[in-house]
Amino acid sequence: MNTIFSDFEKKVIDKLFQLDNKNSDICLQNMVADNSGLLGSSTDFDFCIYPKGNFFLYYLKNLDTDSETDKKFMQEIEKKLYDIVLFLEYLESEKYILIIDSKREPNSKTDYEQNIPLNDDLQKRLCNRWNKDIKVLMRLKSLKQHDYLDEDLYELKINNKRSRFLSLAALGVSIVSILASVLVQCFSVQKVSVESFKDSLEISNRFEAQK
Repeated sequence: MNTIFSDFEKKVIDKLFQLDNKNSDICLQNMVADNSGLLGSSTDFDFCIYPKGNFFLYYLKNLDTDSETDKKFMQEIEKKLYDIVLFLEYLESEKYILIIDSKREPNSKTDYEQNIPLNDDLQKRLCNRWNKDIKVLMRLKSLKQHDYLDEDLYELKINNKRSRFLSLAALGVSIVSILASVLVQCFSVQKVSVESFKDSLEISNRFEAQK
């Protein structure tokens, strides 16, 4: 699939590689529960999974559910979580990553009090992937090396750069040729003028001598 990723999606991919390079456990929990900036600071949020597939997101500070500002904030956090989990699902479907079961136990305790409500579908998606291991495949590494473009788009980008370079080079040669022609003409005109002046001077001298 030809695709260009958004800046946020690139940050998600970068986070996968950051964890991979540190030999850390690559999982959805570690992707968002740190200072990566995908969701927020590691000290702002806590996550818990309870029996029957209930996923809860807790926030350090108190939020006013009647405040439009706080409502907007909670909606933005929910949207970011959706964007992350859906993008991981896309990467898995396109064979960029592999998601496998792990023996890691999900956290079910928190000291935070403020719960940010999440819809049932998002809770289910998060529970299904929260503590599972993510394996970064070579196809994703190649994608990152190609500036997050698939192979066809990357080749097109390289060819376009090469074409622009050749066009600029040809334009430069043309400009140099034109300047060279102008300079040659200028020197030729100057030479003709000097020779004409010398001829006129010689004729004038001969005319004066005949007198």
